[in-house]
Amino acid sequence: MSAVKSLASVVAVWTGLALLAMSPARGDGITQAEAQRLWTMVWSAGAINTYHAAATPAPAPAPPPAPAPVPVAIPSTPPPAPASVAIPAPAPVTPIIAGSNWPSIAMPATSVSVPTDAPAAITAPVSMSTLSTMAVPVSMPVSTPILSTPMPSTGQAPANVFLNMTSGPFPSATGLTTGTAQAWYNSPAAIQAFGGVPNAQQQASFVQSVLQDVQHTYQISGMDPTITTNPNTPALHTISVASGLSYGPNPSAIGITDVGGNGFSFIDKLDYANNPTDLAWAIAHNVSHEMMHAFGIGYHPDAGNYVDAASANWSSLINPNMQFGPNAIQLLLASQYGTLSGSTSVGGIGAEVLNPGGVTVEGDQTIAPEPATVAMWALGAIGGLVMYRRRASRASA
Repeated sequence: MSAVKSLASVVAVWTGLALLAMSPARGDGITQAEAQRLWTMVWSAGAINTYHAAATPAPAPAPPPAPAPVPVAIPSTPPPAPASVAIPAPAPVTPIIAGSNWPSIAMPATSVSVPTDAPAAITAPVSMSTLSTMAVPVSMPVSTPILSTPMPSTGQAPANVFLNMTSGPFPSATGLTTGTAQAWYNSPAAIQAFGGVPNAQQQASFVQSVLQDVQHTYQISGMDPTITTNPNTPALHTISVASGLSYGPNPSAIGITDVGGNGFSFIDKLDYANNPTDLAWAIAHNVSHEMMHAFGIGYHPDAGNYVDAASANWSSLINPNMQFGPNAIQLLLASQYGTLSGSTSVGGIGAEVLNPGGVTVEGDQTIAPEPATVAMWALGAIGGLVMYRRRASRASA
């Protein structure tokens, strides 16, 4: 642009000089008319320069410089901690019943509170462990029944014996006994020992005493059959302690058992006890004897003051140290406490009597021997009579 202006100025000057040269030379100064013409020429050159300046497009203005970066001051205080997640208390979960309509599951809303002065990019994190502990309430119609599923069988073997000291029923009572069965605590022997009908607490304590005495009797003999007093526990055999019953063929028997099956202990026959302790030991030893028959042993392996003997005196019956004889122990171990009932049995009925042979006990009761003992005595007497006659015949000859 400055070059064009200079060129225009030069053209204007040279044009003015040329006009002066063409005019005649005069010795006086420039007239007013000539001065006017010179000014007109100079003004025309200025106008031409102005026209050229207007006709030439102006260059685009340079972009403004980028503003310098403004440093951001980082606050020295740390950002606020993430807001805690409010989790509602777990609602109880109603079980889903098989075969019913599946209930709807609603996830409770979780509210997250963030401080107002926290940066916009800060969010409250919720960890997977927190989500895993969130309760999911299950809604179920009220009319849906709740079914109880029975517990699966554990496969545990049944007890060897159920010691039945309840008020009934009494298994095998019809085939083995006569009379009207009653609970043991209604027996005159129990009323005498307790000084009256025992109450519920005394009854429970007495049952446990008899159970422990039976277990003790087998344990000191080196045996450990399983015994239960719970009527809901399965058992291979039942020995019932009852009042009001007797053994028909021998009413004096203190116990009777179907060999390999169930049996009874007749508490009414044990009315010599003056206290619950003696009565418990007498019942326990009689029950232990009848258990031997229930386990499959149909006779009495040992004589003398043993639990398995056919008869027992009162002092032995209440002795805590009374044991089984060696032969009975071997047979009981071989029978595996009734799991092999019949393998060592001779069949029939097993019984126990108190003081056989018609011996008077304490001057108020006579106990007769059991029929098997009478038969053995009869056979012995017949054999002796036959031998006597043979000797007599030989002597006369």
